[in-house]
Formats: sequence, C-alpha cells, structure tokens
Amino acid sequence: FTEHGREDGLRAGKEAGIVEGRVLGCFNGYAIAQEVGYYKGCTTMWLKLAEAYPNLNLKKALRQLNSLLSMVESFPLENVLELELIELLEKIRGKFKVVTTVLGCSQFQKFNPEEKSKLSY
Repeated sequence: FTEHGREDGLRAGKEAGIVEGRVLGCFNGYAIAQEVGYYKGCTTMWLKLAEAYPNLNLKKALRQLNSLLSMVESFPLENVLELELIELLEKIRGKFKVVTTVLGCSQFQKFNPEEKSKLSY
C-alpha cells in the first residue's frame, strides 16, 4: 500500500506542478510583456514628438531612442527558454533610464503597473 500511495502522490504532485507552472508562466509572461510594451509606447511617442519638432537639437536623444526601439523590437514574442531573455530585459531597462535622463524626464517617467492612470475618458 505504501508503494501505491507513493506513486499516486508523485503523480498528483507532478500534475499539480505542471498546472501551477503554467499559471505562474502566464502571469510572469504577461508582466514582462506589459513592461516591454510600456517601453515601446514611450519610445514611439518620443520619436513622433521629435519628428513634430525638428527645430529641437535632439541628436543624442534620437540615437538613444532608436537604439532602445531596436532593442524592444528584438524582444522575442514567443516562449523562449533562454536566460538571454532576462539579460535583454535588463539592457532595455538600463537603456530606458539613459533615454529618460537624456530627455530630462527621469524622475517622472517610470514603469509602475500598480499606478492608476489619472486620465479620464
């Protein structure tokens, strides 16, 4: 009986672990996609603003923005089991800090998914 109980317990634990792993993976994947999407949205907006105001001298900022945009666009959209994904996310975060510093908005522009928007539609 002990052996059968052990086998049943291992099987049930494995099944529960698979389900829990999928739920955790979906949650973490969503959080990462939300963060990368935020960086892409900010970058796209700043590039559009730079196009709208060509009289501003933004050469350094444009170089950093284009670099950030290429990093964000190279972020994989499918499930990848490589640790390079985390390294790329860290590089994107660092580049975003550089961009916000160059643009002079580092104390205002931070990714915070918990913060509620003050916009009203």
